[in-house]
Formats: sequence, structure tokens, C-alpha cells
Amino acid sequence: ILVLDPQFSIDLQLIGGVIILQTLPALVLSLYTRWFHRSALLVGWAVGMAAGIWMLWITPAVNVGTGQRIRPHWGGAQFALSHWGFDTKVTVYTGIVAVLLNLLVAAILTPFFRGRPAGDDQTRTDDYYADAGEPGVRQLPAEAGIG
Repeated sequence: ILVLDPQFSIDLQLIGGVIILQTLPALVLSLYTRWFHRSALLVGWAVGMAAGIWMLWITPAVNVGTGQRIRPHWGGAQFALSHWGFDTKVTVYTGIVAVLLNLLVAAILTPFFRGRPAGDDQTRTDDYYADAGEPGVRQLPAEAGIG
């Protein structure tokens, strides 16, 4: 750790954040709503991952003080809108762009996947309920404040 460039650690953390952020729609939205089809969420995740990694890849590393290009790829998580043809120096967080694309793909594909079976819920009541007296269930001590 002492011999690594601190900027490398920062860039690695930002890249990891972009990748982890792509799980947000599939995990959170599927917990709060059943509208999205699980196949559409999976395709959205794949598109978001591909777009996020691609945007990270084409972002050059630049010396902030001099403006000189240090290396051509993996320069951080700030994506320049000039890559899309805008005449501006404005940048946006790659993770936000990728997760918006992720959500857009999932929302567009959900109606198309509606005709396909979503799969059956294999969860049984016994999987998440336990009653006193069943094997493996023990009474909590009184000092725990429960029971």
C-alpha cells in the first residue's frame, strides 16, 4: 500500500462504485415492486455494466495541474459529455449514466418479457416461519428483553 500511487486507489474505488451501483435496480426495485420482469432487470444490469465499463475505459487519466494526459484509459469515474458530441467540458458521474441506462433498458424490455413465464416462487411458509417447540428453535433468555 505504501508504494502504490494514491490516485490508483481512488480510481479503483470509483470504478468499484460504478460496478456495484448497477445492482441497485435489480435488487432494490425487485424488493419494492413486482412490475419489472426479472429477465428485463437482468438484461438492464448487463447493459449498465457494459456501458459503465466502456465509459470508464474511454476516460483518459489526466494530470489535473497540467492538463497533460497520463494514460489513455481508466482515468476515473467522470465521463466527459464531449464523447457524445456535445461542445462542452462538463463531466458526469459514470455510475449515474450507466444506472439510468440500466433502468431504461429494464423498463423498455419489461412489457416484451410479460408473455414469458417469470418462474414460480419456490418459497414455502415453513422456510420463513418457526414456532416454539420446533427442532432448532430455542427460547431466548429473559435478559434479552424478548419473550
